Amino acid sequence: MRLLIPAIVLGAASLLPVALAQQAAPAGDVARGRGLVAAHCTECHNGRTAPTFSQVANMPWWTQESLERNLSDGFPVRHGQLTMPAIRLDPAEVKDVSAYVRSLKGQ
Repeated sequence: MRLLIPAIVLGAASLLPVALAQQAAPAGDVARGRGLVAAHCTECHNGRTAPTFSQVANMPWWTQESLERNLSDGFPVRHGQLTMPAIRLDPAEVKDVSAYVRSLKGQ
């Protein structure tokens, strides 16, 4: 029993760096997300027609989960007479765009 408890503690402690790294690392590729945004989004997300992605990243309601859900499902958003286009992203692209937007938090 005495040897079992330290072994359990050491075993759990050895997993901590892995768990922290997984938690800290954003899912998705920021560079690919930046490219997708440049290709499909910046014409409107320019700060005049729609908020910039730096602005979006700092809006408290856009969490990783809510961004990915809306990127997957499409945004039912109207800006006056404008409706956000229904751009379809595959699951990897959703993660990439979300990672890019989240990388702008604090800017």
